[in-house]
Amino acid sequence: MVGRGRAAARHIVVGDVNRTYTATFVTVDTTAPTVTAIAPASGATNVLVGTTVRATFSEAMSASTITTSTVRLVEKATSRAVAATVVYDAASRTATLRPAAALKRNIVYMVMVMAMVTGGSPA
Repeated sequence: MVGRGRAAARHIVVGDVNRTYTATFVTVDTTAPTVTAIAPASGATNVLVGTTVRATFSEAMSASTITTSTVRLVEKATSRAVAATVVYDAASRTATLRPAAALKRNIVYMVMVMAMVTGGSPA
């Protein structure tokens, strides 16, 4: 995440004591966002076939980077992607994946959040 700020500093110069000098700078967020929760939880059993999958992030995310290519649900044994839609809710910092059809019974699924998902400035 990149933010912009302004710093004001007063410099005392003979004959110009009341002049304010300003400088601009750019700050950099060096802490990458992380996934803080997945629902259903890893290892969950008896999950309903009509369930949605949610991934919650540690910070505000750039909504344009949260897509069906970057947040995916796959069958673990085959790595076959499940057709789904993905929406991002900035207020809760949560991506919700809604499968297009009911999930198969007795199949282990894996949620994948790709590295291309990036943090962004909150609106």
